[in-house]
Formats: sequence, C-alpha cells, structure tokens
Amino acid sequence: MEEIICEIPRTVRMVNTTDEFTFKPADGVHEFQREIEILAKLQRIAEHEPNIRTSRILRLVYWDDQESLLMGMLLERIGHRTLHDVVMNASVPVAEKRRWIDQVDETVRQLHEKGIVWGNAMLANVTINPSGHAILTDFGGGYTLGYVDRELRETKEGDMQGLERMRSNLLS
Repeated sequence: MEEIICEIPRTVRMVNTTDEFTFKPADGVHEFQREIEILAKLQRIAEHEPNIRTSRILRLVYWDDQESLLMGMLLERIGHRTLHDVVMNASVPVAEKRRWIDQVDETVRQLHEKGIVWGNAMLANVTINPSGHAILTDFGGGYTLGYVDRELRETKEGDMQGLERMRSNLLS
C-alpha cells in the first residue's frame, strides 16, 4: 500500500483504531503557549467543575519522542459541526440556535469568573458535540476580524464583544 504525505490534518486517528482526535500544530509560539496554559488551567478546573463546556487537551505530540521537538497537541474530538456551519444551514430552528449561544454565554462567564479569557470568540470556534451542546474551542487568542476589535483582543471585554457579534450573526 502506498503512503500519501498530506498537509497537517485537523482530525487524526490512533493507528489500528477508530478513535479520532483533533490535532493542533504548534504554529505561532505565543498562540500555542497561551492555549496550552489555558487548557492546563481548564483541566484543573474540570476536576472540580466537570460541566464547563470547553475542549480538553489529551497530550502533547513530540517528534520521535524528543521533548525539544514539539509538534503540537491532541485534543478530544468534539464533533464535526460548528456554529459557523449552523449559520449556513437555514433549517436549524432559531430556538436551538438561541440555546447554543446561551450555552456559549454561560461558558464565557464561567471562564471569566476563573480569570480566563477565551480570546478567540467566533462562530467557527464553537463546536456542537454529539449530545447537542455548544463547546468552546481554540484558546490561542489573537485577533478575530469581524468579531473583536483589535484593541480588545485577549480581554474579557473582547470576549463579550465577540459574543454579542456571534449572537447577532447566528440569530439574524
């Protein structure tokens, strides 16, 4: 069988299994380090508050077991549909969209209470899990064009601005 080399995938599978994970490459140093730090905090919080709706880090991925060559991280695989996909699907009931954006709002407020800023508020960074709940993903921060003004990036105010713009886009 011929092996095909591809670009870095988002969904990966454990060899000889059907177990799927999300792979996030170690691209930008600031963003990747920020995301690892936040996901580690969330891991500790989840031990006491398991119902917080965010992605979970499973492990770091190194090249050939050399800890100096960090390739990325494996995250739990949440689902295939994002709120951005939902906007494109007119058949999704408005009540369902409201429930999802309310879940995002609740999660963002929980994060803020714990001193954590999502920093990447946009519809594409909310995945719907198989149970039908909205799960926040991508804690790398940065600037989210169209959702958060540049001067509010990686702030609680920016999260709230992004959330309002997400609500508007999702429900309009």
